[in-house]
Amino acid sequence: MEFKEAAPTSFRNRWRYNNIMYLLAGCVAERLGGGQPLERLMSHRLFRPLGMNDSYLISEMKDGVGNDTRLATMYFWNATTERHERLSNRILRFNT
Repeated sequence: MEFKEAAPTSFRNRWRYNNIMYLLAGCVAERLGGGQPLERLMSHRLFRPLGMNDSYLISEMKDGVGNDTRLATMYFWNATTERHERLSNRILRFNT
């Protein structure tokens, strides 16, 4: 499987999805939350109060939290075959 970075375009020349604002929101939440990791903030301030006992951030899996057999199936676009293909949850790797 090969992932290629999209060719650069002029700023706001065309729409392109990215997660940069989610990263920024997470950093802001950690700062406003007294420096607690985003995983802990989400768990204690969102998931638990709403009774979402099986909800967690995927980054917590490195700590043994959650059951990865119940993750949603991930897909990626294969430009060669021009089809979406299943991406195994087992390929997730975490830096420890």
